[in-house]
Amino acid sequence: MHDTATYSRARTRFTRFSFFIEIARSGSEDLRKPARPEEFLRSPYEFQKCCVLLDGSYIDSISTNRQFDFIKFASAMRQNYSVTNFVYFSLVPRYEEIFPKRRLLDWLSYNGYIVREKHAKMPFSQSPTGLRGSLSLEIAISALEACDNTDGFVLATNDSDMCAAIRALQKRTKWVALVGGVADTAPWLDDELRRTADICLPLDPMMKA
Repeated sequence: MHDTATYSRARTRFTRFSFFIEIARSGSEDLRKPARPEEFLRSPYEFQKCCVLLDGSYIDSISTNRQFDFIKFASAMRQNYSVTNFVYFSLVPRYEEIFPKRRLLDWLSYNGYIVREKHAKMPFSQSPTGLRGSLSLEIAISALEACDNTDGFVLATNDSDMCAAIRALQKRTKWVALVGGVADTAPWLDDELRRTADICLPLDPMMKA
């Protein structure tokens, strides 16, 4: 008997391949026309149910070069997918005498994002927020817990430790998309991470949408 997971995975790969052939054919007549921002966000998983998980440390690194617009990001996601939740993971100091990011976390909670916090190990001067720690374990656990209620996941992270979690999600027939910046405006994605994911979505068109 054929393994159900293997069959579903093969079917997903065929769907992706057919999708990109269709784009290539349909776009051959309009090569001279400038692409609209939403065209960069097209994906073979459009309008499927997904959960969006954001690594706060990666978002902080992006924000050192440009402003990350959470409203535009959420709008772009909802235009292309049926989003179940936006979950933002953040490192926080154990003792919050002065923590400027607290205002952002409160704003995200008020505006529809689920905020999950993790106490940082120790202060770290090279980090944009001055905090040290990894959020990959918390993101991986949240993704595995949400598997039964979604078709796929959109991850905003640049942590290569997430590769094992992405493979585990794919074995459960879930697709995984990565959100990444452009080299001259934001940190690009780790090569191994990019190869492991099913698709990568550029960040710039979302900020212009």
